[in-house]
Amino acid sequence: MLYDFVNNEALPGTDLDPDSFWAGVDKVVTDLTPQNQELLKIRDELQAQIDKWHRHRVIEPWTPRPTGSSSPTSDICCPNPKISPSPPQASTTRSPRRPARNWWCPYSTRALR
Repeated sequence: MLYDFVNNEALPGTDLDPDSFWAGVDKVVTDLTPQNQELLKIRDELQAQIDKWHRHRVIEPWTPRPTGSSSPTSDICCPNPKISPSPPQASTTRSPRRPARNWWCPYSTRALR
């Protein structure tokens, strides 16, 4: 498929002869194969190190705890789970309209006019 594409689509209209092109491709592949094999070996070694690192750092799966049970972080998150702070009261009054600002744009649309 690649051979047909190169010979019938890519090379026509160029000054390259298909036989010399494929001879060059063969030389490049032959010359770079040992280096490519060495790089693949290094990649496999690095991946093995990464896999080993992750296997040694497996943590216990998260399971939800019932309300009121103690956990190492329960005192930090909420000192008394039965008394949690109530959410702020929502306002139903409308504020005056002003141009919206996007999080990525530090300037209001009014400043750009």
